[in-house]
Amino acid sequence: MNIHTKLTYQDLTANLHIACMLGDEARVKHLLSIGAHRNAENDSGTSALGLADFLHRVEIVKLLLHDINIKEAGGYELLKAIRLDRATVVRALLEMGVKEELVEDDGFFRSALVLACCVSDTRVLGALVKYGPGVEVWAIKDVLIQCAVAAENLEVVGGIHDLVRDEREPQSGSSIVC
Repeated sequence: MNIHTKLTYQDLTANLHIACMLGDEARVKHLLSIGAHRNAENDSGTSALGLADFLHRVEIVKLLLHDINIKEAGGYELLKAIRLDRATVVRALLEMGVKEELVEDDGFFRSALVLACCVSDTRVLGALVKYGPGVEVWAIKDVLIQCAVAAENLEVVGGIHDLVRDEREPQSGSSIVC
């Protein structure tokens, strides 16, 4: 491709998706700098952010989210990632500074945990617990299980039990991989 050729929106989108698949951080940065957008969808309806999340490319997700003001919109973006069942985005946001914001607002963090129990899978819940500001799941286990059961999210009930077991047996490897 000639570097002097102006890329179309479709070209930018396709190239950003390819760079995300390959884990090419330099290319992702470049494409974002010339107008590619993280939420632009390919022909199958997948955004670059969704693709990077699916492939567990944490550093790529961080690049795609580089323009988010964590203090102003980090909590909103975290809730959106939980609703969309994007564990890698949850992890990236927590590592980008949302974790520090949640330390100051324990109620918001607990609400995020409850939301994850209702609408997400165990990977999202696991990411919140592992990369978040810290929580003893055993202490709030009953509330989390009640929320998951009420939402008919039974997979998460098993995940909560796994998290509690991991807390009590810290020498074993984590049951929930994020």
